[in-house]
Amino acid sequence: MEMLAIVLTSAVLLATAYATYGRLLARLFLLNDRTPTPAVSQRDGVDYEPCDTGPLLSQHFSAIAAAGPIVGPILAGNMFGWLPALLWILGGSIFIGGVHDFAALVASVRHRANSIIDVVRVHISQRAYLLFLVFVWMALVYIVVAFTDITANMFVGALDLQSGKPYASVAQAREAGEGAILVQAGSVATSSLLYLMLPIVMGLLVKSGRLTMSQATLVFVPLVILAILAGPLLPLNLDDVVRSFRPELTPQEAAGLAVRCWDVFLLLYCAIASVTPMWLLLQPRGQLGGIFLYAA
Repeated sequence: MEMLAIVLTSAVLLATAYATYGRLLARLFLLNDRTPTPAVSQRDGVDYEPCDTGPLLSQHFSAIAAAGPIVGPILAGNMFGWLPALLWILGGSIFIGGVHDFAALVASVRHRANSIIDVVRVHISQRAYLLFLVFVWMALVYIVVAFTDITANMFVGALDLQSGKPYASVAQAREAGEGAILVQAGSVATSSLLYLMLPIVMGLLVKSGRLTMSQATLVFVPLVILAILAGPLLPLNLDDVVRSFRPELTPQEAAGLAVRCWDVFLLLYCAIASVTPMWLLLQPRGQLGGIFLYAA
């Protein structure tokens, strides 16, 4: 009951801020629905591809709800308690995070969909631009490395649900005894790989005209659920695969090598996704991810 009260109070506060503070920001930024966005004026079928408001909102929602906004509040709650973390989430989202992201989107739309680097270059000196460029580059390198390593570690090892004890490798977890109830990280890897493949098929079907975005959503959301259920049945334990090729490695060494392999795979995926047409991967993936975030 207390949790429900917190959720409802937070929802009312966020909705009120959206209706009042959001409307104020919209007036300050002089938003106009009649002005074409770069997705329309610069449409090329690759990086610039218009879509409806619903899928666009899902895409932005799934893009911002990454590891930072999820892991950060959990760590803050453990360190400072739930109330300071909750107040920071609400206040920070309304007055800091929301304003920042909103302003960045508006600035990008009004500068031919350029990144923040190209936007500020027009308005500041060359020296300030170079300093800002170095800062953003270093921050992005740090973020990519940190998030890649966090994700790769989620794909390797196991967790005993009874004791809450994590294991670096599946082999170590199996040695814990028959009484342990294990969740293998390989199941997360399997579900994630299936989830990464489904949007490509979805994008092809929508682009070919065989399905509308709404129809594809109704078809592929259940498929994502099946992908999640398939993970525990077909876990991809890469540390086991590594040990099958190099049996001389200890479980810890095999797990470390498996994490490095996942690091390389994830970075390659990011590189490929960055040049893939929007309609083929990012738009359908954002739609599916947004639906699940709404449900969560």
